[in-house]
Amino acid sequence: PLYSSAASAVYKRQTAERAAKPSRVANKLAELYLELDDDRRAEEHYLYLLKQAPERTSPRRNLGNIYLQDGRVTEALELFRQILELEPDAARSYFGLAGAHRVKGQLEEAETAYKKALQLEPDHFDARYNLAFLYEHTGRDKASEREYKQLLELRPDHADLRNNLGAIYLKRRNFAAAASEFTRALDQIAAHGRARRNLALAYEGMVRLPEAVSQYEYLIQNGTEEQVYNHLARLYRKSGDPERAAEARRQHRILLRGKEIFEVVRGQAEQFFEQPFQNPQ
Repeated sequence: PLYSSAASAVYKRQTAERAAKPSRVANKLAELYLELDDDRRAEEHYLYLLKQAPERTSPRRNLGNIYLQDGRVTEALELFRQILELEPDAARSYFGLAGAHRVKGQLEEAETAYKKALQLEPDHFDARYNLAFLYEHTGRDKASEREYKQLLELRPDHADLRNNLGAIYLKRRNFAAAASEFTRALDQIAAHGRARRNLALAYEGMVRLPEAVSQYEYLIQNGTEEQVYNHLARLYRKSGDPERAAEARRQHRILLRGKEIFEVVRGQAEQFFEQPFQNPQ
C-alpha cells in the first residue's frame, strides 16, 4: 500500500507537470510576441492561458495592457475589473484599473483608483507618478509640484520627473528654474525630446536665442517632428535671419505635406486591405 501510494503521488505529479508545460510554453511565446510587437499573436496565447486557468491574473493584466495600446479601452477596463475581483487587496489591481480609466478619459475614477492603490501600497512609485501627472493635467499644479518633488527625493535621476517639474515652472514663466530641471533631465537622457524642446522654450523666455536655436537644431539633426521647424523659423526671425527663417518654414511645409500624402495613402490602403495601416516610421 505504501509503494502504491508513493507511485500514485509520483504519477499525479508527473501528470500535473505535463499538463502545465503547454501553459508555460504559451506564456513564453506570448512574452516573445510582445517583444516583437506582434500583439495579435500575443493576445491569442494569453487568451489560451485564461482558458486553461481562468483564475490567473497575469494573462488578464497583459491582455489589458495590449488592449489599451490598441485603443480597445472598454475591453481593457472590463479585464482590469475582473482582476480587481480576483485580487481585491492588491495595489497593482487598482493601478491597472486607474490606467484604463485615465485612457478612457474618466479622470475622477482614475484618481480614485490611484489613491486606493497608494492606500494599499504607499511606496507604489508608478501610482504616485501617475497621480502627480493627473494633478498636473487637471490644473492642480501645486499638488503636482509637491508630488514630483517628493518623488525626486526617491529618484533624483528620473528624467521624466525632472521634465514634468520643469514644465510646471515653465507655465509659471519661471524660466531659470525650468531650464535647470530640463538640463538635469537631459544630463540623464540626452535624447529626451520633450525636455529638449522645453529647454528651447525656456531659453527663448530668457531671451537666450542662440541657445534656444541650438536646441532645436539638435532635435532636427537627430530626427524630429514638423513643429520644431515652425519654432525654429520664429527664432530665426527674432534673431534677424530671414533667409534661415524662410528655409525652416519651407521644411515645415514639406513635412506637413508628407503627412497629408501619407494619410491619403493610408486611407486607400485600409480600403484595399480592409484593416488598419500603420505608419512605417
